[in-house]
Amino acid sequence: VDSVAFLYPQVFHLIVHADSDIQTPADLRGKIVATPDTGGGTYSSFLSLLDYYGMNTESVTILPIADSLEREQAFLSGKADAIFRVTTLGHSSIREFMQSTNARLIPFEQFDAMRLFSPTLFQYTIPFGTYKAAEPSVPEADMQTVGVPTVLVAREKVDANIVRTLTRILFENKNDIVAITNLGAFVSMPDASQSVVPRLHPGASAYYNRDQPSFFEK
Repeated sequence: VDSVAFLYPQVFHLIVHADSDIQTPADLRGKIVATPDTGGGTYSSFLSLLDYYGMNTESVTILPIADSLEREQAFLSGKADAIFRVTTLGHSSIREFMQSTNARLIPFEQFDAMRLFSPTLFQYTIPFGTYKAAEPSVPEADMQTVGVPTVLVAREKVDANIVRTLTRILFENKNDIVAITNLGAFVSMPDASQSVVPRLHPGASAYYNRDQPSFFEK
C-alpha cells in the first residue's frame, strides 16, 4: 500500500495516581498497569515500551481490560498503579476521567532514543491543561509524548486520478470535516522525513505537487 494522508495522531498516555512514586516509564518496574485487551495496538505498544526500558511481562504486571470503565475502576480501587492507553490527543474520555480523578500524566521524553528502536514513532506535545484546565492542571506544563499518526493508505494499483480526487476532497473540505470532528484539523501531507511511512501514492503526490512547475517549465 501507499500513503495518501496523515489523518490524526494516536499518542501514548500513561496515567498514574497523583501521589504515585512513578515519575518516568522506567519506574513501572514492579507495578500493576491496566491496558486495553491483548491483541490490540495499545497492548503491543506497551510491550514495545517495556522492551525499550529493559523490562518485560515479568517485570510489570499487566492487567488487560477491554472495557474502559472497568479499567478506570481498577485504577480507582487501587488494583492498578497506572493506566496505559494509545489514543487521540485530547480524547474526551481521558479528559472526563482526569477531571474527576486525582491523577497525573507521565511524559515520554526520550523520543530520539526511542525512535532508534521504533522508527515509526513520532514526537507530539500534550499542551498545558489539555485534560484539566483548573488547578492542578493536567498536564501542568506542555508535556512531551510519542505516538503514531493514523495514515490513510491506498493500494498501489488504485487509479492515480481516483486517489488524487480523494486527496483533493480531503484537503479542500477540511472546514466541513472539522465541523464534524475536531480531529479533521490534524489532516496533513505525509512527511517521510519525520518517520518511516509507506511511500506516497502517485495520485496523492500529483495533488500535493499541483502548483509546482513541470520539468520543462523549470
